[in-house]
Order: sequence, then structure tokens, then C-alpha cells
Amino acid sequence: MAADGLIQQASSNFVRLELGAAIASAAMRWSGQPMRWGVDDCALSLSDIYLAVLGRDPAHRFRGRYTTEAEALALMGRKGIVGAWTAAARELGWRLIDPALAATGDLGIVRTPRGCASVIRNGSHWIGRLSCGFTAFPTPRVVMAWSVL
Repeated sequence: MAADGLIQQASSNFVRLELGAAIASAAMRWSGQPMRWGVDDCALSLSDIYLAVLGRDPAHRFRGRYTTEAEALALMGRKGIVGAWTAAARELGWRLIDPALAATGDLGIVRTPRGCASVIRNGSHWIGRLSCGFTAFPTPRVVMAWSVL
């Protein structure tokens, strides 16, 4: 039993390293580039990372179905991005956690002046692809989070 636990922990650590590398690669692509709705907005940019590393697409319900902010909001419905991520997290078996306990690759929600947005934990900060550009947030700005492992 103890050996199984060590193997599971080592596997989890390896996936966290892969997530960190994928986040770094995405951040390089995002820098200096405008965000595009339906291509690399706050939800799809993170979903691309999860798809590449974890092999499952949390945005499969929305991908390819919108090209504007208005279309994205209409597609998500009254629960917005929080409802969309809650449904995806439930489907993927991700668990809600205290944002202060998040590890690299975990998913978070921040409130911005324009509404809620999705961010990903990267080291000691949370980063995201927002309409204003590539943005970093400290943990106190994150209002909810899910462990993706």
C-alpha cells in the first residue's frame, strides 16, 4: 500500500511538472498577442493546456461554437464561466479546493471589473488570458479553485 501511494505521488508530481511546462509555453505564445474569443480566450487557452497534458478537453461543450464575447456569454447561460467550469470540473472529477492550497496547473476563478474569468496556478501566482492581455493575479484575488489531479 505504501509503495502505491509513493508511485501515485510521483506520478502526480510528474504531471504537475508537465503542466508547468505547458503553462510556460502557453504564456510565451500569449505574450504580446491579442486574445481572440473562441480561439484563445480565458477558458479555451486553459482548456488547451489541460487537453495537451491531461488528455481531456474541459471545454468540449463550447469549443468551436462562438467567436464573440456575446456568443460566449449566451452559450454559457446565466451561470456564466463559473457554471461552465463547475460542470466541466464535475465531469472530469476535479475537486473544489481552497485557492491557497492550489498547486501548479490547478484551475481558479477571479473577479475582474468585466466579470469572472478563469486562471491557472503557476508557481506562486495565477495567470490567465483575458481581453486586456496576459495577466497574473495573487492568490487573494482567486474566489474559487479546483484541483485538477
